[in-house]
Amino acid sequence: MIRRNKGVSPVIGVILMVAVTVIIAALVAGFVFGLTDQLDEEPDATVQFDQEADFDGDEDYNVQISASSLDNADYLRFDIVGPSSGDDPSDITDYVGDEPDRSESGVPDEDDVFATSSGDVVYIEELEDGDEIQVYGGLDGDESVITTYTVEDVQGFFSDG
Repeated sequence: MIRRNKGVSPVIGVILMVAVTVIIAALVAGFVFGLTDQLDEEPDATVQFDQEADFDGDEDYNVQISASSLDNADYLRFDIVGPSSGDDPSDITDYVGDEPDRSESGVPDEDDVFATSSGDVVYIEELEDGDEIQVYGGLDGDESVITTYTVEDVQGFFSDG
């Protein structure tokens, strides 16, 4: 009777153990040296919009933007895209309470920055149907769009019908 031992040769076993050890060492090194923290964090904030028709004869709208919470954003600024996009922000904005503190590090000293802390509120006047307000959040020198709002004549205040 001939017996054959079938199994993994010692060389293959050593190679497998070395491979598993290298993979575990790479995972541990990734966590220890922070290689997993390379994801960019996006600014986040909670913003509320309140639109009202302005019946002063101009057929335009006023929108109040409230920064309810600046979660991790350093500041918020707005941009208007549409028929009113050429207006200077300082000509069409009114602050409810004090203007935001633009002296903080990393906050641009521009008129379209409307919030540097929770509770800041800006009132934008003379907007037209179809204008889009884009709210950007700034975090560590980078900006990205947090939310948008489109001015619409949903009640038909100024429609010709």
